[in-house]
Amino acid sequence: MHIPSWLAAEKFWVDAGIALIVLAAVAALVSYRIPAARRLALAGALPLAIVMLLAGLALRWQQSGQGPFLTLYEVLISNVFTLGLFLLLACALVPSARAAAQVALPVLALFALWALSTSRDVTPLPPTFDNPWLWAHVLAGKLFLGACLVSTALALRLCVTRTSAWIQDVQTRELDATVWRFAGLAFVFESLMLVAGAAWANDAWGRYWGWDPLETWAFLTWLSLGIVLHARLAWRLPQRLAWAGMCVVFVFAVLTFFGVPFFSVAPHKGVI
Repeated sequence: MHIPSWLAAEKFWVDAGIALIVLAAVAALVSYRIPAARRLALAGALPLAIVMLLAGLALRWQQSGQGPFLTLYEVLISNVFTLGLFLLLACALVPSARAAAQVALPVLALFALWALSTSRDVTPLPPTFDNPWLWAHVLAGKLFLGACLVSTALALRLCVTRTSAWIQDVQTRELDATVWRFAGLAFVFESLMLVAGAAWANDAWGRYWGWDPLETWAFLTWLSLGIVLHARLAWRLPQRLAWAGMCVVFVFAVLTFFGVPFFSVAPHKGVI
């Protein structure tokens, strides 16, 4: 079977980006014992991986004439790109967010490796799906997932870290504040995602909300995040319980973005 030259070129760039993501994840994991490895991950492998993935996605976008967010392969690769970029910017702008790399980069590597097992074929975007609200919906969703990943990665690290010395307690307070800063950002972006998604659904299917599986899971994710944020502030939820709650929210988010397509038969199911 003849493979178009552009698809072969895209495969080269994307596969190179995936290899670098895996390298960054390994470096992040060993940074527990080799602190300099985190610099290799965040200042070397991850930025280069983002450039490689951008080249592959841009080539696919140019040749297919539609955004790379329709098939499972496109959803996974575009999210690896945006999540990696979000993590890189978060680490650059918020120094305390750098502690998220040890958890976030292995998660990105798992998504990237999963993408290798999916079909790279291009599926045409249905004409009724193509309207400006789709772009707002997709962008808000990717920003939500990025903020949720950073928040959850820090929360998971805090859950498994024992704090005994005073300096560790100071670091814990700083990381805890960063967890909720990004969790609040995630809540804002998910709220925007739901609003933009409803407007898009009205244009695409003539209704704002239909309680299909994707909408239901997205609402459950939004509700769970809102409950965790409210419980922490209003009920003074114990720290470890609140951090565990963020981990549950991220599980819901992953199921919403990547799990629903496997069982939903609705036209609106995240991927085609």
